[in-house]
Amino acid sequence: AGNYAVSLLITDINGCQSSATETVIVSEAPVSNFIYDNSDCDTVYFTSTGYDPSGLNITSWYWDFGDPASGVNNVSTTQHPVHQYINGGVYEIMHVVTNESNCTDTIYQEITISKPQADFTFTSSCANEPINFTDASTATGDPVIAWNWDFNDGTSTTLSNPTHVYTSGGSYLVSLTVTTASGCESQIAHVVEVSYGPSTNFIYTNIHCTSDSIQFTDVSTGDVALSTWEWQFGDGSTSTSQHPKYAYANPGTYLVSLRVTDESGCYNDKTVDLEIYQSPDANFNWNIVNCDTTFFADFSNNNGTDLIAWHW
Repeated sequence: AGNYAVSLLITDINGCQSSATETVIVSEAPVSNFIYDNSDCDTVYFTSTGYDPSGLNITSWYWDFGDPASGVNNVSTTQHPVHQYINGGVYEIMHVVTNESNCTDTIYQEITISKPQADFTFTSSCANEPINFTDASTATGDPVIAWNWDFNDGTSTTLSNPTHVYTSGGSYLVSLTVTTASGCESQIAHVVEVSYGPSTNFIYTNIHCTSDSIQFTDVSTGDVALSTWEWQFGDGSTSTSQHPKYAYANPGTYLVSLRVTDESGCYNDKTVDLEIYQSPDANFNWNIVNCDTTFFADFSNNNGTDLIAWHW
């Protein structure tokens, strides 16, 4: 910087000469600098402290906040701008000042935004089954100390990693708000699809005696495809067939249950009391009295029940 006498001597083809001298004033480059206040969580107040050592005026300011997620708001030409950051983290700020001689200076400086970024994960979701929600929030230099969950079914909790049971299927917009030690907040919401699970049901043949093979028929329905069937016949025997047949060896009352599971892993049970009756023991005798005449006599054991029909 300073004043410089610059001379020019020219000569033409005839040897004639001419000279000129001008004083060139070279200005010092401006000095870019800034301060900031980031005490308001995600909003930062920037103040340009750039100046010109030669006393020239600063005529323009340019800022790049290092936050491309903020779109067109990532840059500013205001002398003292305010910027709101989308996420917490470390950002590099670029600040350029220009003086009236169109000279520029650039400075880069890192700042830390302590705004938390709320997030969470959850396990597969079935009605009437526990769903585990896990906090996955992040924060830079300012730990999360409080959680507020809204399960969108009229219930909430302040646990960090709660478990919740939905009593019916459907879509639930679950939100989580986290708060850091300095009081900064962040909120996020995810749609949790809760499966209704299968509607488990079955039918069986009307006559069920110890001598009969009983046909059990699954008539369950579901909002997704059914995948497995687990039968308990109440006497220690089981089956994984969808429509099994089963014969009981002894009379009595048996607790028959069916658990149906769908492709999403959701299941429901159906249980009924099934009465098994002792079958009678058929037997008879006969007597041929003459040639073509025979008398038949029923000697069946009714096993404690009334016999009501005979078919010869």
